[in-house]
Amino acid sequence: MILHGMADDNVIFANATRVIDALQAKSVPFEMMLYPGQRHGVRGDPRQLQQWRTYLDFLDRTIGPRSVSKTD
Repeated sequence: MILHGMADDNVIFANATRVIDALQAKSVPFEMMLYPGQRHGVRGDPRQLQQWRTYLDFLDRTIGPRSVSKTD
């Protein structure tokens, strides 16, 4: 999974495209989520919520569903 803020001044998008190109050249599947106008950290409650949902959905699909602990 690749997540990238399009306005990130720390991790430039040109470097991310090199990783993407290498993955595609080796026929490695991957998922990507871009955040237009966002820098190194995603800002704003709706976007942060979407980001966390993306993380959790990816992890549920790749390593298994989250266990829910019940308190008595």
